[in-house]
Amino acid sequence: MHTLQFWKSWSKPNQYFFWFLSTLLILAIGFFWYSYLLSPAPVITWQHYQELQQEETPIRFFQMGLHSLPVQADIFMITEAQLGSPLNPNITASYIFLCSLLIFFLVSLALITTLNRFWFLIGIGIFSLLLISLQFEALEVFGLTNKMPAAIVLIFIIALAYYFQALRSQTSFFTRLFSFTFLFLILGIILVQFSQVQNPLLHISVNGYTPGLILSLIFILMIGPEIPAAFVSILTQSTRQTKSLRHFLILTGFYLLNLLLAYGINIGYLDINIWVIDFFFLFTISSVLGIWGFRQREAQYASILPADPYGIYLILSLALLSFSTIGYLLATANDVVFNLLKDVVMYSHLGYGIIFLLYIISNFGSMLSQNLQVYKVIYKPTTMPYFTFRMMGLITCLAFLVFDTSWRTPLNQIYAAYYNGYGDLYYTQNDDMLAEGFYNKSVFYRNQNHHAHYALASIQSARLELHKRKT
Repeated sequence: MHTLQFWKSWSKPNQYFFWFLSTLLILAIGFFWYSYLLSPAPVITWQHYQELQQEETPIRFFQMGLHSLPVQADIFMITEAQLGSPLNPNITASYIFLCSLLIFFLVSLALITTLNRFWFLIGIGIFSLLLISLQFEALEVFGLTNKMPAAIVLIFIIALAYYFQALRSQTSFFTRLFSFTFLFLILGIILVQFSQVQNPLLHISVNGYTPGLILSLIFILMIGPEIPAAFVSILTQSTRQTKSLRHFLILTGFYLLNLLLAYGINIGYLDINIWVIDFFFLFTISSVLGIWGFRQREAQYASILPADPYGIYLILSLALLSFSTIGYLLATANDVVFNLLKDVVMYSHLGYGIIFLLYIISNFGSMLSQNLQVYKVIYKPTTMPYFTFRMMGLITCLAFLVFDTSWRTPLNQIYAAYYNGYGDLYYTQNDDMLAEGFYNKSVFYRNQNHHAHYALASIQSARLELHKRKT
């Protein structure tokens, strides 16, 4: 259960699929950090302009009678200016995000069909809501602008899912996965082939922002306590355990102090120039640790989904989607929602970190003081239930959010980023009128919106409306 290389005991097909998802996750992490370091490029880049100027200037004087006569010489001066480039929407990032969303849908569907009837109905209901949020009516398939295309797609998917769950429950996971892949391929070809809009896949990618963001926020909250949980595992797995409780308190205290300082600086409560750890670095570390942490929490969900291998497939695909979603937002320079994601990472680590400290002390404080192997029972509490810990952690995260800003601000940021995506879509299609409308709607929800303002300036500059560009 607690071995580092837990996949070694799996069958070969399960190991291959594990490494396939792991490789995709590593690529998604690379895509995220590449976008993070380069943003706002390639959407907005610097353009350098040089100009050569020739001027005459006196280099010496000589006296002739009462007059001083200059000797002129030509001087060449090179001036250089830096200007922002016109907006250049990143289409490649949209396709990368769409592929990650598709992989998550396929894996989650195959896993849902392995659940018992009760959880199958809940899972397929949640999946239906996520699929409807893709707004297939925007594709105008066969000229239809209602929910009929989404309903037909759902009927086929739910019918196949019910077939595997109720009638062919012994079917292997990979047969289910390949069947859903084939069904998605057929449905995708029909949707794209008979869509009456330009770039239908980009429409799906833009609308996929909603489920992608929701699932990413859930994943961020899910892995909030992974770093202090790793402290417990590292300290109590050692063969020479001494002063486990003291070491845990020191490590967790230093970790939480750093987070509190970063929080104070972020909201402007503290004005000190010190180095604090990057929140997205914490997000990356906790995401990787979450793979092992999810297995440790199997006692909490074993009756629903076994950790080996199905639970690991779920957490890997969810992590893949989360990194791709945030990387997509960074790669498209959709800055309006970036601060929200950064804040949620900060709140989740801070809120869940504080409550996790209380959770460990109340449940396993005496065991740590006796240097026992707490990592084996860390998610089998005796005093504070795990559900209570999760609920209190969520409340603490929301408390930090409310103290920092109004609850309307995150919602406005989410809406503004969505309309930025549609603005980029129509800007790419050279439909400036529609693009301008969506950018203006984005600004309506969030005026502190560099992407939308920059796009509007690019549109107005191309129309030679320079007086509007400066406003």
